[in-house]
This record gives sequence, structure tokens and C-alpha cells, in this order.
Amino acid sequence: MLPLTPSPSPVLPASAASAATAGADATRGEGRETTREPSSSSPLSPCGGFAQKRGQTPDPLRLERWFALPVGGQSPFLGKAPCGGGTGGEGTWISPTSAWAAILVLSWTSCLAIGVLWASPGPQPSPATPNKAASPPNSDGGSEWGDHVSSPLPEYVTGDECLFCHRDDFGNRWAKNYHQRTVRPAAADSPAMQALAADPDTKSVVSEAAYLLGTRHEIRFLKRSNEYGRFALLSAAYVPAPVGASRRAHGKLIDAKNVSWDDQKFAKSCAGCHTTAVDPETHAFSAISLDCYACHGIVDPQHSKETKLVAFGKGNTDPPRMQLANCAQCHLRTGKSKKSGLPYPTNFVIGDNLLRDFEVDLSDAALAKMNPGDRHVAQNVREVLEGKSATTCVSCHDIHKQSSTKHRQVAQGATCISCHEPGRPLSKPTKYEVHSALCEY
Repeated sequence: MLPLTPSPSPVLPASAASAATAGADATRGEGRETTREPSSSSPLSPCGGFAQKRGQTPDPLRLERWFALPVGGQSPFLGKAPCGGGTGGEGTWISPTSAWAAILVLSWTSCLAIGVLWASPGPQPSPATPNKAASPPNSDGGSEWGDHVSSPLPEYVTGDECLFCHRDDFGNRWAKNYHQRTVRPAAADSPAMQALAADPDTKSVVSEAAYLLGTRHEIRFLKRSNEYGRFALLSAAYVPAPVGASRRAHGKLIDAKNVSWDDQKFAKSCAGCHTTAVDPETHAFSAISLDCYACHGIVDPQHSKETKLVAFGKGNTDPPRMQLANCAQCHLRTGKSKKSGLPYPTNFVIGDNLLRDFEVDLSDAALAKMNPGDRHVAQNVREVLEGKSATTCVSCHDIHKQSSTKHRQVAQGATCISCHEPGRPLSKPTKYEVHSALCEY
């Protein structure tokens, strides 16, 4: 918890501040009389000018005489009249008006002292016990889950800040990473943009298409909406040539007739997995593509000294179900949010219980209807939740290096048969096509 900011100190009125200054001077000059004679210009004062008109700032030199201590130690309320000016053993009087001024100064001084004490920060939390709401995921293997479903978007460290320190180890290859390219600027010389410009039915919208969505299976065209954090989705799409096809093979444009821009479809279908930090109420995103926050969550500022404080950081021991929930938020494509009804979780942050909000059917019947690509993700989620496996996505896939070399080192399990049929060499996986009703390919 951040320390409380002390409240501004009370400010004395000009009259009281001046009186306080004069009083201090008079105290230092104990026993002396003032050298300045009062003027007789003010009929409101019995002593010729010491009383002030309403709204007039008191003259500190005039007030000095009223706060002078009595000569000879006699009580200021005994002796000659206030305007007489004491001599010898007789005291210099303080009028009733000045007594009230003194009380006012003392009152303001007391208020100032109380205000300073009140504004002082209380006991500070120990660095070892940070605010629970902003803490990184439990890294000791505990069972506590976070929950942000009904909360506003949390503050998080942006990828630009992360790359300041990680520019050499991750920054030099992150721009080409698939997670970074889920949404990317539309290059005019890309096959998709060239196809859009070449078709008579779509060339009129080329200047509006500023971003591309998708890579291998289907590419969609996006333009900035008039609203913050939103894209409009073009009805036409580009299907690339199949992987491994001849260099002469070309992709094709589909649904190119009567093209139009849809302002709602991206926000309600795509934003949760192709952008970062989607607002749970407005569905507006904070950053295009996937920022570091999408996978690493709320990062403890001390992670530069203790990397295990970061989800997936070196030395981190988050349990398998927590690691898997992070990948499943996007790669488990057959569920929907209980809160919003949309096909992506509401305000999921790494460390949260994904299935508290994200409802998905993991039954045998549901898995049998999936293509092998989606099935192996769902099968893996079910095995981990049932405690039958500790293998997760990162056991096989190196995200930053975009490599699946590690999966050859993983022990065989039920998840593997989605791609590797029993009795066949592991080097010859089952060939299949990936289709998704959600992503419309």
C-alpha cells in the first residue's frame, strides 16, 4: 500500500499571521515599549488608530505595542488606562481586543499542530507483504486464486517499459513473434493488401484498411473506429496459400461482394485474444496485439531482483493449473464468459481462476467434435484440472523462441494421441486441418 500523502498544512489568515510575527518580536524585546506612536487618524480606536477597519490588514508595528509584556512584571490588566503608556513600575496594558487576538493566534497554532499530526502517515506495510490486489500470482504452489471479473482494469506495466530492460534477450525477436502479430499494421506490399487493391469490388476500401488480423489460416482487414480502443472489421477476408504450397500458389480474396465495415464484431468476438487489456464494460482495448501483460499479468516491481515473482519467470513455481489457465484464456476457443456472454473471458489476469467466469464443455462428447488442434488443448486442460498431468503448454512450447522442440522431450500422455496415433512413429503425426466457427475459417 502506498503511503498516504500528508494533507496541506492549514494556512493562517493574513491578520493572524502578522499578529503572530509581531508577538514573537515583542517577546524577544521583553520589557520595552514600542517606539512608533499611534496615529490619531482613526476615530474607531480609543487609542488613536490601533483598531482596524473591517477587512483592513493590521499593521504589525502597531500590534507590537499591544503584545509587549508589562514593564516591571505587573499584570497587563492592572494599572493605568491602555492609552496612557506605562512608565516605571506601571505596566503597559493589553486591551480586551488584543487579548482576543492572542487567543486567536493560540487557536490557529493549535490547529496547525493537530493538522500536522493528523496528516502524518501511519504505519507502513512491510515490503514483504505487498497489497494483495496488486500482487503477482501465488508463486509458492498455494491454492489461492485471484479474481478480477467484477473489477475495473488493473494498472499494469506496458511492453514498452518491459523492453527497456529486455531489449537484448526478447526485444530483438519480439516484433516477429506470432503473439505480437495477432494484430499488425497493414503493409501495402503484403499479399493480402495487394489482393484487396487488385479486386474491383474492394479497391475503394484499401485506404481505410490500416491493420491486419490473423496469419496462416485467414487474414481479416481492420480500420480504426471513431471510438477509443475499437476496430471496425471488413466483411471481406484473405485466405493465404497453404503452408508448404508451391511459390507460384497464391491466396485468394473471399466475400468481396458488397463489402462493409462492422463496428461491433471485433469487440465482441476478437478483441479478447487479439488485443491487450479489454475493458469489461466497454470492450475497448488498451493496446493492439498481445502485450507482456497478457501473459505475465501484474508484475511486481521487485522482479528485476527476484525473477520468480513474475508469472513464467525464471525460478517461478506457479502450479500447472495456473500456468495452463493463462494459455487457455485464448487457446480454449469453445467457451464463453458467464458475465458477458462473449467468447472470451472477462478481465482475466494471470493468477485468476479462469473457469470461474469462462464456461467450457470438456466432456468426452464435446472433445470428440473438435478438430485435433482444439482437442489437444481441451484435453490438456481437463487432465491438469483432474490432477492426472502436470504437463502444460509451456512444457512443449517455448513462446519467446516460437519453438516446439521441447515437446519431443515430454513424456507421452492422453493429450498426445490427438496428433500421434498409437502404433505410428512419432515423426509422422496425423495430418489435419484447423477450423474454427468462432474465427470463421
